Amino acid sequence: AGMQPYRFTKQDEEKQKRWKIYNSILEKYTDYCHKQLVSGEHPEVLEYLNKRKIKKDEISFFKIGYSSLKSDFYENLKKEFSENEINSSGIYYLNENNKKYVDRFRNRITFPIKNLSGSTIAIGARAFSKNSLAKYLNSPETEFYKKGNNLYNIDEAKKIRNNNDEVFIVEGYMDVITLHKFGIKNVTANSGTAMTENQINLAWRFFKNIIICLDGDESGQKAALRAAEKLFPLMKSDSNIYFLTLPENLD
Repeated sequence: AGMQPYRFTKQDEEKQKRWKIYNSILEKYTDYCHKQLVSGEHPEVLEYLNKRKIKKDEISFFKIGYSSLKSDFYENLKKEFSENEINSSGIYYLNENNKKYVDRFRNRITFPIKNLSGSTIAIGARAFSKNSLAKYLNSPETEFYKKGNNLYNIDEAKKIRNNNDEVFIVEGYMDVITLHKFGIKNVTANSGTAMTENQINLAWRFFKNIIICLDGDESGQKAALRAAEKLFPLMKSDSNIYFLTLPENLD
């Protein structure tokens, strides 16, 4: 056919090495946070999840964790990885005042974000303290994580092909986990971003019918309208988008 054979270049090799280091740091951090949560050292966090009706099965399945205020995991990572390698993970940032690295997700409940093959590529986190500036926080964009290209839980949802070939896209991590607990497993979340064409195309790779279900409050309904205006032109004969509207102020 006159096509050039694919060659694994030096740049490809270097990128693969960077990916292995990046993924290793995120997997170790995820394991650490999960152990922090299930060890019982922070009963107040387990109590909070219990109040939200999130029990042991969901904590284990989604590998939910907790990063404490006193976390010293950076010191552990330093024994194995360089400063640049740790910085590339997006987990830590430099405090300019004391020149120390700070855990971006400290005092937050953590949710690993995975790619299609189930490898951790980012962290989503919910504030545990009411004083936090932002309720939810995601990893910054990195070489291996682009927020608008991913859907939370797509790696598990794609295993579930129901009779209607449907997938639900909801707003956040907790929405996915709650629906999953009640047996609705064909569910993903766009993690607080405006729905993108890449996210829709990713869902269409596995499901013909996308059902976008945003919160019933005013901001959720406005986001749904914006998404409809943007996404309806992308529909094809066998690739559909539906909207499920919830009663006012319910999620």
